[in-house]
Formats: sequence, C-alpha cells, structure tokens
Amino acid sequence: MAGRTRAGHGMATVVCVKAKKSLFVIVCLVATTISFGSPEATSAVDTLPSRWEDCVGISDEFCVETLAHTPVGSTTEQVFVDAVPASTGGSSHPNMFVQISATGSQSVYGKALSALSFEIVDPTSQMLGQVTRTGIQPGSYRIVLRTGGYRPHSMTIKGVPVGEDPFKVIQGDDGNYTWEMAASAEAFVTLMDSTKWSACRSATVDPACEADTAFVKKLSGILVMVPPNYADTVVSPVSPGVDVSQGLWVASNSMVIDVMPELNLVSKYVRLPAYGPHFVPLDFPTAGLTPEGSRHLNPAYFEAFIPNALAAFMANFAVAEVATKLPAAVKATIESGSAGTGNAVNEIEKQHLLVITPRGGRVKVLLDHYSAPNPRVYVGSASTTSTTTSTLPTTTSPTVDSPSGSGEGSQVLVLRKGKAMTAAVIAKRVGMKVAKKSRLSISVATKRVCVVSKGRLLARRAGACRLKIAGTDPTGLAVDRSVVIKVR
Repeated sequence: MAGRTRAGHGMATVVCVKAKKSLFVIVCLVATTISFGSPEATSAVDTLPSRWEDCVGISDEFCVETLAHTPVGSTTEQVFVDAVPASTGGSSHPNMFVQISATGSQSVYGKALSALSFEIVDPTSQMLGQVTRTGIQPGSYRIVLRTGGYRPHSMTIKGVPVGEDPFKVIQGDDGNYTWEMAASAEAFVTLMDSTKWSACRSATVDPACEADTAFVKKLSGILVMVPPNYADTVVSPVSPGVDVSQGLWVASNSMVIDVMPELNLVSKYVRLPAYGPHFVPLDFPTAGLTPEGSRHLNPAYFEAFIPNALAAFMANFAVAEVATKLPAAVKATIESGSAGTGNAVNEIEKQHLLVITPRGGRVKVLLDHYSAPNPRVYVGSASTTSTTTSTLPTTTSPTVDSPSGSGEGSQVLVLRKGKAMTAAVIAKRVGMKVAKKSRLSISVATKRVCVVSKGRLLARRAGACRLKIAGTDPTGLAVDRSVVIKVR
C-alpha cells in the first residue's frame, strides 16, 4: 500500500479520549504493540484542498469524478456532467450538485485525521412553508471522489445507505484512492438553535424542542481520511498495520452535528447521541408518519456498519466466524432518559435488524421517534442477552460482488489493466438473461478507467469502471444491467 513510512515498534498503553467535534471517537484504554510513523507525516493533514472541483483529466485528484441520481421507480441512472457549481454560491446552478469542503481534522485512535464534508444540493428546492423545505429529489444518489493519497477511513451520513456495500474504496496502481458512496435521501428535522438542544434530550416532550428547520429529503455527511505517509501512525488496538475500524460507517437523520459516533473498545459499543425534535413541523408532509395526538412523530433512523475485523476484535472470535457468531454478539439499546448510577445511564433493549454481508454486519436499530433515544450498538461481552430480529447471510463468488440496488442490481467484475472483455462475456458473468441473437451494447460513465473499443470494453488504468450493458431478453423486451469493473 502506498504511503508507508519507516516504523519503530514498542509497548505502550493507548488512552484515547473523546474530543469535541470528533467524528469517530475511539475510547481505547488498551495495552498493545504500536507502530509509529515519521514525525513529518503529520504535515500532510494541512495539504487537503478546501474546495473540490469536477475531475477533468484522468490524472486529476482531489475532485468529484461522478455525481449521479436514480429517480424512484426508475432503473436509469442520470449522471450530472457538472457535479460542482461554478461559483461557491451555486445559486445559478441548474441541476443538483455536490458541495465538498475540508472540515479540518477528526480523531481516530486519538490521531488527527483529515475530514471532508459533503452535501447534495438541489438549487430548485422550494420552501413548503415557514419551516419545511423540499430538499433534494427522492431516489438514490451515487458520488465518486478521487482522494489522491488520502485513504478513506470511515464516514457518517445523514441519509440511508443503498446496496450491500455503500462504502467502496479502491486503490490504483499509482497509490491514489477512489471513494464511492451510494445512498438515498432521508427526512431531516432539526433545531438550529443549539441552546435549545438540551430540551431535545428529554425523555418527555419538551415544548422548547420545536423544529425550526426541516427537509423532506436530505443527504449529507462527513468522510474521514488517512493522509499520505500517515497510515502507520494510526494506532491499532490489535497489532501494527491492522486497523480494525477501516470502513466503519454510521447513518442517521439525527440533528446532532458536533457530537459524532463514538466507538468504545472497552465497553464494546458504537454510540451516537441521536436526538432531535419529537414532532415534525406543522407544514411537513405527514403521509406515512405516525400520529400522536394532533401532531405527527419525527421518523428516526439509525444504522451502523461494523467491519468484520472490528466485530471479531470486539467479540473475541476469528474473522472467519463472524457470519455464524455475530448474531449472538450484537445488542441494541436506547437511553431511557433517566439517570442511572454514577455516570451511567439507564438503558432499554431495543429491537434491531442485523444483516451479515461479506465485509461486516449492518445493525439497524428500530427506533420509533426522537426525544432521547440515544441508541447504542453493543458487540461482544456486553451483549450476551442479545435478540436479533433478522439475519440475512450473504455470499459472493470470487468475481461477482455486492449488488448496489440499481436496476436489476449492480455487480462487480475484475479485469486486468490493458485487457479487454466482450459484451457477451460481461452479460454471462453477471447472469444477465438475453436472447441468443440479441445485439448487446456497452456504455461507460467516464473514460478515465475504461473505454469501449470495437464493441469490447478495454481497461485503461487501475480503478473502478462503471458501465451499463443493454440488450433484449428472450421475450424481446429491453433489459439492461449496471456493472462495475474493478481494473487491477
């Protein structure tokens, strides 16, 4: 992997404490063998550009490669040619776009790592009334960033992840990284006046916790990245070079923006202080919402992805045993709102849904509303009384991976740089049912990684090549399939 530094080894006690405005706060308190990177590596934190533009050339880095939208009920992805507005204001931008900016550093294992904030914006968004805005259009979104030598580490989003693997990281032969996320927008009800936030932590409805801003649909988040020549200084609780939290993400529509997910490696839990207004605003669309008296409840959403290495570390079993042992090692709770003994809080066990994927477990806490739910997800010894509502084991072949939820499913194949693959071979590999005499066509979203030449797909450079293959099925109906080619 690119960015390795000369390292020394030693025994040390790692104490990682919670810092204000940290994204993934790690509470370690573990003795372990650690690896230290070169001191000069820390200067790389300051080199991340504050404003990102659209990628133009194949060698461009720190830019937006793709912003795409698939409307509800459609299988056709719409790629926005200009994903970043021409000006910082963006008021004249005719389509949806993405705003990306450096947000300083975040703490992982007590180390300051670089962070980016991203938000999908719809300039045509209209106010529905005094409080509620329409936000962005419904449907799923896909964003691809080139992050140079910065390795995407973890993320928090306000939205709902789409597909089995919404957090993809690919490193090219040049050592640079490409990050891809797929997610859909979610209702977001918030209180901008932070002096009233304490009222939203109440176990009962507090009139002071009344929303002043709401979006019918919103998608935003923070991406934490390990800077170049800095990876070895990320202190691992397992052993040098093993980062168990790589790929960790949390998704929620909580209004909290300065208190981010906490990963406690001692008590074995992931926690997000996920509070917000109990009710939606009076001008908010109420279709599908739960009524309570004359108002409607603010729909709460919380999901965490626990990578296999982290699950195995927390629950003290082998990575190969995750699929069989993780269901019994997970428990979800919410804070009751009343104080416990000492610094503890009283907790109520909450139903959850666990989905086992090839890369880890997705834990969705089935919340009813906000007003002090403050969910925690326990993995390991703290969860011996766990009850899992559903487990869905997922298997993949060596060449086909991770459906994305787009169309009939987006699937991943592998192709060597400089090699080519015909449309017929691609269709067969992904199990696409087409007529024997069907004329197949291939279209690619970008020519950076691969191109179509003489009816074949040609791999130009390492990275992710996203394409669509189309034809007709045995009944004569048009069919298409979204495919991702990993070029190595």
